[in-house]
Amino acid sequence: MLVKKPLFVSGLLALSVGLGLLEIIVHDAGNERRLLIFIPTLVALAAPILAGDRRLASVDSAGRPRRLAAVMAPCVLYAAYVVCAALARAAFAPHVRATVWAGSMGAVALTAGLYAAWPRVAGWLARPRAPLFANGLLLLAICIDLVQYGQWAAIRTYKNVTASTLVGQWLPPGTLVEGKLANGLALDNRIRPIFVGNGFGNDEDGLRDDVRYILTYTSPRLGYEGSAILGVLDAHPGWKVIHEFDVAETPGGHDRAALIEKP
Repeated sequence: MLVKKPLFVSGLLALSVGLGLLEIIVHDAGNERRLLIFIPTLVALAAPILAGDRRLASVDSAGRPRRLAAVMAPCVLYAAYVVCAALARAAFAPHVRATVWAGSMGAVALTAGLYAAWPRVAGWLARPRAPLFANGLLLLAICIDLVQYGQWAAIRTYKNVTASTLVGQWLPPGTLVEGKLANGLALDNRIRPIFVGNGFGNDEDGLRDDVRYILTYTSPRLGYEGSAILGVLDAHPGWKVIHEFDVAETPGGHDRAALIEKP
């Protein structure tokens, strides 16, 4: 049986993205960094389109009836949400609720408009594009990356690097330390961080007697990293703060953390 290799490979890449998204949705889709794993696959999917005839849909898609195209409505709706939510996040960040609502309403409207105008939209997507189209998309992506890099460069701090170094001075190598922040501050020392999170299968680690120290935020608030750390603190009444220091977690970067010792 003769297999069209480009189509077969594209199908496998698309399937891997679909399975990966399903796993993330089931596990945790609350942080955009989890989507980084899809960058190589999406680049591989987009490269033949932008380097070839630059069609965004197959030639025969315009001839498919709306009811047949509607089978892919859940995938189209999710893809529309990814696009709309990304745009909404730029406008509403860091307000998660407003971002989700705006992204959801935009996705529903975009999907409804797409199917209402079918097959005219499909015909437009199936037309070959001039090289200027692909070059314009590439330039737009580069400009967005440069803007984001500039924003990071303008407000970057080295508070976490300093804090990580201080933790290494306060605690000897190999010290067990609990907390999400312990993982983030383990790069410039030799502590052994233990991440305790809801639903991660290690909730009982917060009750271990061989772990004497906890690293967590005190500002914006105690327990900012999650409710699991509050459970650890509640399980050890009499804990005390032995060091408090500056860190950068929220967009403002004016945050505080503490090294806590259990009784």
